[in-house]
Amino acid sequence: MENKDLYLKIMEILDEKWLIDNIERLWKTELGQTFADYRNAAKLTAGIMKEAGIIGIEKISFPADGKTIYQDKISPLAWNATCGSMTIIKSPVHIEDKVVADYKRHPFHLIKGSVSTPAEGLNVRLITQEQLFHGQDAKNTMVILDADTRPTYEIVRYMLDSGVTGWVNTSLSGRYTTPDGICWVNACTEGPQWHVHLGDRPFIAFSVSPKAGDALLSAARKGELTANIKCDGKRHKGKVDIVTGTIPGKTKKELWLIGHLYEPLPDDNSLGVIAGISIAKTLNSLFDSKILPMPRFTLRLIFGLEMYGFAAYADKRGKNLKNEVIGAINLDGLACRKREPVNYWLSPQGSPFFGNYLVEDMAEKIPSEILPDVRFTVKREGAYFDDMFLADSTTSIPVIWPLRQSALHHNSCQTMEILEPAVIKQQISFQTVLTARLLTTNSRNVETLIKQASVLAVRHLNDEAADIMKNLLKNKKPAVRDIEEAKLKIKCSYETEKKQIEDFSGIASPAVVAKALRLLSETKKNLIGKLETSGRKENKNVFSQPFSGRKGICWKISETIVPSRNSKGFPYDLAKVPKADRKYLPDGCLYGPFSRILANMDGKRNLEYLIRQAEWESKQAITDSMAREYLGAIEFLSEYGYIKNRYTLIIRKKDIIVALEKAGIESGDLLLVHSGLAYFGHIEGGANTVIDAFLEVLGAKGTLLFPTFTRPFIYFNGDCLAGLRYRVYDSKETSVYVGKIPSVFLNRKDVVRSSHPTHSVAGIGPLVQKCLLEHKLSDPPACRRSPFGKLLDYGGKMVWFGAGLASTTFFHFLEDELDMPYLAEAVCRVKKADGSVRTLLIDKHLPGHRDFYRNSGEDTKIYRKLIEKGLVIKKSNLGFGEIKVIDAKQMYDLGMESLREDPALLLCDDRKCIFCSTNRR
Repeated sequence: MENKDLYLKIMEILDEKWLIDNIERLWKTELGQTFADYRNAAKLTAGIMKEAGIIGIEKISFPADGKTIYQDKISPLAWNATCGSMTIIKSPVHIEDKVVADYKRHPFHLIKGSVSTPAEGLNVRLITQEQLFHGQDAKNTMVILDADTRPTYEIVRYMLDSGVTGWVNTSLSGRYTTPDGICWVNACTEGPQWHVHLGDRPFIAFSVSPKAGDALLSAARKGELTANIKCDGKRHKGKVDIVTGTIPGKTKKELWLIGHLYEPLPDDNSLGVIAGISIAKTLNSLFDSKILPMPRFTLRLIFGLEMYGFAAYADKRGKNLKNEVIGAINLDGLACRKREPVNYWLSPQGSPFFGNYLVEDMAEKIPSEILPDVRFTVKREGAYFDDMFLADSTTSIPVIWPLRQSALHHNSCQTMEILEPAVIKQQISFQTVLTARLLTTNSRNVETLIKQASVLAVRHLNDEAADIMKNLLKNKKPAVRDIEEAKLKIKCSYETEKKQIEDFSGIASPAVVAKALRLLSETKKNLIGKLETSGRKENKNVFSQPFSGRKGICWKISETIVPSRNSKGFPYDLAKVPKADRKYLPDGCLYGPFSRILANMDGKRNLEYLIRQAEWESKQAITDSMAREYLGAIEFLSEYGYIKNRYTLIIRKKDIIVALEKAGIESGDLLLVHSGLAYFGHIEGGANTVIDAFLEVLGAKGTLLFPTFTRPFIYFNGDCLAGLRYRVYDSKETSVYVGKIPSVFLNRKDVVRSSHPTHSVAGIGPLVQKCLLEHKLSDPPACRRSPFGKLLDYGGKMVWFGAGLASTTFFHFLEDELDMPYLAEAVCRVKKADGSVRTLLIDKHLPGHRDFYRNSGEDTKIYRKLIEKGLVIKKSNLGFGEIKVIDAKQMYDLGMESLREDPALLLCDDRKCIFCSTNRR
């Protein structure tokens, strides 16, 4: 049957009332967002599947204990509640409806994971996010978040560290068109994970409408605002269900339809679940009536918790499912309204899929007279976000996803009224035809499909080459990439198409597949030949050009690392990492080029190539700073066993010792070390090896100091600087912003730390007491009593271990000595031994910009002048990096002389720099 006739038949079979009624039934069952509701929703879904004639229905229970791990996804901790409210009891202004949040009025008011209060509730003070950042005591308060602040892990962790009871979310997609809407907060956690884990700190949180949120923010800014909050929420160990069933085919190899349960919105995703059942129901009818032949593949429906449920199910099925599953269609977020743009994401390179070509071909040939509201923008680059994580190469389930772009994401105004049945029928019709074509692909019809795929694959390569040529030859010199990189990019695109064509191998004869591959290979060779000919004609010197735009040292280091995956599934929740050491992976792991780097690892290609490949695939430029972040993340994941790295350059302790001695460091020295671990290449043993090497060179008579700076500022140079990075200074806390080596050093036995809130220094050795303990809490950060002054008193040296000369804190000591007029007061907060917090005024702090802050430290005014006067900078190479050493006394003598001659020498000459321009005058 032709596609057009099949569309008409399916539209005739689809029961509009059945669709809408069942979407509403499921939505209302899930609306309470508790795990009791989840169990009821699973039971209802299984019943609807049975009514639709689906067989082999299973309800598989997985632990909801907050600790069981599937593919590095930690299962949620079960949660239930029946009440949760916030009632204003005191306000400086009139608030019309004093009950601003009530779970019984709408379940979205109470954020999942909230814990219980006493039966009579708690009376709490409400403060704004701004007041929190300005240093108001937040202990036992509720923080009203700004409209543009979602309660994600950065702010959640910050608030819990500040001692809050909870918070009020006021953010909402579509807030200006739906001022009475309420945001469903699906993830309110201390980490990037989507669910509360066992051991996570308690909170009570509410979500309110923009109208109510604005009223609360206005009241809290004008005076004391208090409320009574009540909640009977309970976190507990429980279970959560996956519901699955099948329509058997001739073979056991499966095509999956996946949709989310437990998202309490009719379109997100009751629609997706019912659409999947409808597709199976319709196909059953077509198979039974012989309108369609018996399917070659088995159709499996899987409904469960987004990402986490599918990770659990895939984990239960086995390690790599390439031989059991041909692919999956994700039915989350189907279009349900006219004129809603829809992106059809194809399966990415980590799991190539012959079905990608079928989607693209069908999307180009949609019969507009039958499906007037169905239009897709096909995203050939694919992605790995949300449930597309299954396409990771370690799981190997290709996933395609027609995802609408909604302006009302997770908005309570998404009710049954927003659903347009005619549009839903059209969308389901398209997915049903696509599913039918995938299921019934066989040796008889596959030849036509491969011919269509070959045409598309060749077109993709030609389009890629045309785009490259346009960018490459717009000037006489290469514009974005030189010819060599252009050739690599063509080869990368060819590999993508080749793997997708090869995915036909399980269906088509080897001869048919080989013919398509030959055509593709000939196209690649011709295009590369044209690139080379055009390159020589346009620019004779092009072949000697390095890859443009790759200047950072991180690219060179990346060339020496060949990574491979060492665990199953994307490392999303970082379950192997101690909770205190977990960090946010680049791009949220799944939502950018970093996921492609992970998925494409094969233990053969180096990281530098993988990063470029991710850039080409994602069509997103990767900057030096992004590449540096990716490099750091790969080393971090390797440290915890997610990745196994093979290094072509390894730096060992003996290499570091040789380099330190070559730079003039001797036994008995006093050293202040500014460090950067990522500038050299792979150091075996990491930060601890570096510290051991320094200590071995210094010997028992030497003293080793590292800056351990923090940001406890409330006010600095007249501005409020507190934000998500702000923490009250606690000398026992080892979270510092000056790098990994100082953080590791702080945890060493016998290491002493000075008490200064912003410019603390840690050290070990015979001079450590004299260098560190005279620096008082309220002293200027770089005064004579500071470690920087003591460095001068005791004949110390400054070392830049990989770090640039921009980190010359000693210059601030010179500013303090000369009492520079631009030094200013700062207000900081410090935690005392008894746990109370003290606010400090610190004189002669270090606001604004400096010329030497630029990374090219030796090219700045002060260093040019000092070198001209005879400053000696001893250097040695280590891997790709450099070690620099300067004597503190020589720096002091020459620096004071230079600054007396020109007091503005440390300020930059950029007229656009307000700080330097103003103070230079």
